[in-house]
Amino acid sequence: MGKRADEATVKYAHSLRDELRKVSTVILDEKNHGRAVEIEAIEEAIRILNCLEKIRSSLCSSAPEEFLCPLSKEIMRDPVVLTCGQSYERYYIDRWLREVNHSVCPKPLSHTKLIPNKALSSHIRQWCKENLVDLPETVAACSDMSIVKTLIDKISSSSVSSQRPTAMLGYIQHFPSSTLTKLLDPLLKPDVDIDPELQSDLVKTVFYLSSHEENKTFIGQNPSIINTLMSCLKQGSKETRRDAAATFALLSSTGSSLRVLALLVDLLAQGDDSAFDAVSSLCVLEENRDRAVLAGAVRVLTKKLQADAMVDHSLSLLALLSTSQNAVEQMTELALVFTLLKFLRRSTYQPNVENALVTIFNVSERDGSGLEFVSKEEKQKRTLTSVVVNGSEHAQTMALRILQVAAGSRR
Repeated sequence: MGKRADEATVKYAHSLRDELRKVSTVILDEKNHGRAVEIEAIEEAIRILNCLEKIRSSLCSSAPEEFLCPLSKEIMRDPVVLTCGQSYERYYIDRWLREVNHSVCPKPLSHTKLIPNKALSSHIRQWCKENLVDLPETVAACSDMSIVKTLIDKISSSSVSSQRPTAMLGYIQHFPSSTLTKLLDPLLKPDVDIDPELQSDLVKTVFYLSSHEENKTFIGQNPSIINTLMSCLKQGSKETRRDAAATFALLSSTGSSLRVLALLVDLLAQGDDSAFDAVSSLCVLEENRDRAVLAGAVRVLTKKLQADAMVDHSLSLLALLSTSQNAVEQMTELALVFTLLKFLRRSTYQPNVENALVTIFNVSERDGSGLEFVSKEEKQKRTLTSVVVNGSEHAQTMALRILQVAAGSRR
């Protein structure tokens, strides 16, 4: 029934809390200790909090599963049972019911009355006593969380925002998800007149947090964060827009950033490389390709190619989109095959040649109207024959397949 906690680990946790109380006096003190001292104190507090979080996770992993709250994955301090029969930590289930849904826990409920589970509470306290696990009286009174809130207030204050919160990003990459919303509160408030530098730093923070797999679902399914990132795509500085686009690329696997494709395509039209990465990541999912087409991606990429701009990016993404029937219809409307054949006459860079041929083949196979350009090009310029002779193995294969489709259409 769970492993006994290491006594040395428990003592270390107590010493860390003592250190946290000491350093918190500097943070909480209204006296002006100077910017350097205040920043150093905040950094040290964050380091200690990260250590305590690792210890807490370790102790929770040694506890019996029935002692852990399904929402927080932590040992329950004040367990309550609901009509569904499941026990939760009062603080977390109460917040869930208030913020998410009044009748789901996440199981359907006939009523939402929270009933103290005294028997389970007694078992938990006995286990903690026997296994040297420190159990705070209540979640709300947990000093660690109080310090976290203070840190967030400090980070988001005007006095500290001018001191580059990016100096602390390395410390917050492993913050538990329960603190992430608090950390991002300054960014998530609607119509907030936020300092551009602070906005940039907070978007960077979301990016760094999103690079950790365990944070992706929490961030990707948080409407406030997604809406704020979308707002940054519209109105942020060039650097902030780039970081927001890069964040959506990281979150593409969560299926939560689909609404941003139109904004990303707008950035793509402005020549933003990060927007290209984000759109490409989203379009790995087949269902997103039609959404990208509706957002105007094919038209934007065709114009880029015709202007000889972002050629590598445009050809790569067009090849990916050409598997969509809606994309093929737009490509036919824009005479993209004609543009690509012109490109092939002068290009020798094989990755671009291969992507151009993939697009031509997909359009030609799905919509025969493009074959008219292929036949005319081959008759006048022998462009595809040249690729068969001089191209890479993949390019040769694609060129031959296009010629075969064209030959079949003339029979």
